[in-house]
Amino acid sequence: MAAPRKRCLNCGKALPRAASFCPHCHIENDPSLVDEESRFALRRMARSGLLKAQKKRDAGMALLVVGSLLAVIGIVFLFLSYRYNVLHVRVFIPKSLEFVVCCVSFALGGASLIASSALLLSAHARKSEIRQILKGAPKEK
Repeated sequence: MAAPRKRCLNCGKALPRAASFCPHCHIENDPSLVDEESRFALRRMARSGLLKAQKKRDAGMALLVVGSLLAVIGIVFLFLSYRYNVLHVRVFIPKSLEFVVCCVSFALGGASLIASSALLLSAHARKSEIRQILKGAPKEK
């Protein structure tokens, strides 16, 4: 497996393998030059970012549950949109209120599932990015 790329201690962007200066923020990336206050600020900023990513993940999970419930409601109302006619044969009625509720709940459920996927993916990417920054950060003595 390939080694993870080095990241800038100042801006967090990826660095070329042999770089001692960041090409983005033009700051030297020698861990021994980082003072105690900067180390503390970096860790505090990382904790704050992890908390934000956690909140985003929680919101994504809530939307996932809501989307799933709306999909189940849509399925129930789809079955309710079938009625018996005079000959006692089940017939689908597309103009019924049940079918309209089914379509609306499927649309809202689908949008909710898409939004939850986006939130969960962005939260995971942010947590991974913060972990990479913390791996490149100098350890406290």
